[in-house]
Amino acid sequence: MTAPSLWLTTLGCAKNQVDSEKVTAMLSEAGYVWADSPETADVVMTNTCAFIEEARAESVETILDLEDRKREGARSVVIGCMAQRFGTEVSAALPEVDAVLGIDRYGELVGVLDDLTRWHPVEMRRRPVMDILHATGRPVSDLPYAYLKVAEGCNKPCTFCAIPLIRGKQRSRRPTEIRDELVGLVKSDVSEVVLVAQDLAAYGRDIDAPGGLPDLLTFLSDVDGLHRLRLLYLYPREINDRLLDEMTSNPVVTPYFDLSLQHVSQPLLRAMSAAIAHRGPDDENYYTSPNVSLAYRRLAIIDREKGNQPIFNEDGTKVIVYNGEVYNFRQLRERIEANHTFKTNSDTEVILHLYEEYGEEAIVQLNGMFAFAIYDSQADRLLLARDRFGIKPLYYLVEDGRLLFASEIKSLLHYKRPAPNEEQIYQYLVYRLHDHNEETFFSGIKRLLPGTYLTYQGVEVAIKRYWDPSFKSAAGL
Repeated sequence: MTAPSLWLTTLGCAKNQVDSEKVTAMLSEAGYVWADSPETADVVMTNTCAFIEEARAESVETILDLEDRKREGARSVVIGCMAQRFGTEVSAALPEVDAVLGIDRYGELVGVLDDLTRWHPVEMRRRPVMDILHATGRPVSDLPYAYLKVAEGCNKPCTFCAIPLIRGKQRSRRPTEIRDELVGLVKSDVSEVVLVAQDLAAYGRDIDAPGGLPDLLTFLSDVDGLHRLRLLYLYPREINDRLLDEMTSNPVVTPYFDLSLQHVSQPLLRAMSAAIAHRGPDDENYYTSPNVSLAYRRLAIIDREKGNQPIFNEDGTKVIVYNGEVYNFRQLRERIEANHTFKTNSDTEVILHLYEEYGEEAIVQLNGMFAFAIYDSQADRLLLARDRFGIKPLYYLVEDGRLLFASEIKSLLHYKRPAPNEEQIYQYLVYRLHDHNEETFFSGIKRLLPGTYLTYQGVEVAIKRYWDPSFKSAAGL
């Protein structure tokens, strides 16, 4: 029986291109052949992108175009990022598609194609778990350059990026495995290799490789026949002296950067701030960095001259916005004043420096009413905290790798207007319950409960309670 023929259209970034090449090698090894056009193929496949709305629209258009062009009786398969993130929706919206396989199901692809084409030259057990990242087989290239993926996924919670939701947390490959694939590319006459990952400069942190990317460049650059290494997708904060030294001293590494920069929607941030202008009529300020944006409205009470927020620590690596009043801030300041240079007389700065000294344990030392946010740029970590009795409000919304928070729900409604939370509304109307849990009248918008704090790091939300009321019985009762 003649082997079925395949056609694969690849959309999206260089990382998707690498996946397609590895899928091509895997299917060729299984005996499949490749058609000259989608019109002559037995199976047409689309490796989709889901990074932004425009990419998802292009993926759907491509799938439908291939559906129109394929010959009668041919099959259609959708793989890639959109299949990973929206697989159920794709299957429901496009019934003409015969199979939808996300990135984590590539191990099933050979078996699925065997079933669709009714071609079983050798019955093989399907591999339900397979990370194609670690496959080293690639088809022979007719180009002098190729992409080489050194890591998959990402731990950064950038608001513009859905990669952690699609491809998961960062997973770095072992250096020897990367080198083996590089040697294979060079043997097929590739002389320039572009190392690619979503967060390339963070390579190795998850596999206990302290030398990271600089050591990897040294390890790879002496492969015979390799003329040039390029680096793709670097975050500005990850550029350090060691990496720069390696790039300037290693003749194989091109002194070129492709940097990922995040931007915030300033109109959205200002609209969220304007919605609660009544809470702070005296001043407004904004702070924007690659991964976080903060807006602040001030009602000036303590240190009216210098207490404007956001307030930074001495080296600018930590920043706070704060609402409330800490009654014991002067005593707390005396405790830590020798270790810090204070620029204000406000309780806000005391909280920030106290956090530097004690981390989350600083919260239990605060006596007062408060809600605050501290962003630690070194750890790329956000901390939200609320006072013991919840006098100061704090609401938040987590969606698509983003966390938004505000003192009032009306600010969050500028980002989206979620559906009503019918269960919570019912409990209020019937039982008059409204603050017994974290739910609000809006689905997805939650309140940070009194006596708790929230941390947000690497798209992971963690909520911990730092205080519970305790009641002691009177003697003899």
